[in-house]
Amino acid sequence: MTADLMPLPAEQLLIDHLPTELIVEVAADSDCATTCVISPGRGQSAIALSDVLGNHESLAQRKIVHRSLAWYVDLFAAAMASQALNGESEEERVEVSCTADLPDEPMMVVAVPILKRGEAEFNRDVLQQAHQRLIDGGLLVASVDNPQDHFLHDQMKAMFDKVTAVRTGTGCVYWGRKTQELRKFKDFRCQFAFRDEEQLIQV
Repeated sequence: MTADLMPLPAEQLLIDHLPTELIVEVAADSDCATTCVISPGRGQSAIALSDVLGNHESLAQRKIVHRSLAWYVDLFAAAMASQALNGESEEERVEVSCTADLPDEPMMVVAVPILKRGEAEFNRDVLQQAHQRLIDGGLLVASVDNPQDHFLHDQMKAMFDKVTAVRTGTGCVYWGRKTQELRKFKDFRCQFAFRDEEQLIQV
């Protein structure tokens, strides 16, 4: 069953190395209560994030209802993730969103597991959008299933003053807190064509 699928290696890395104390610190200092996972798989790290926030006594005393979001650009992947995360329950534990861009709203923590075989420009776009959505002091946690990674580390260092790195035999996990807006934004929009029988379609 879909719900029984193991997380992809990059997502499992992120789950195993979530900076829980830092996540709690960010939550304690913020009135924003939204966390977001941008996952190439089923988004199981959204549950892990929700558990960190829901099980901490000091946060429970504040009685803030945390909103857990998983974002996709592929409708089929979003449907599979919703089934895996929420099943048939009437109570939606994780809100699954499928839109062209990341929801334009403040976020406290964004988690981004990335596949080493993933599309580089798409990942750059996703990371830039995640940084834009973060509140001041918000936390971006990213992982990749590549022990020799340089690409993701370089992207993180370009966005954050300080980046913490955890390197393991199966991949790397990085995190940084937002202290300022990005100085430069790259426009990732592009135009391309594909043929449908005799018709050339511009996208």
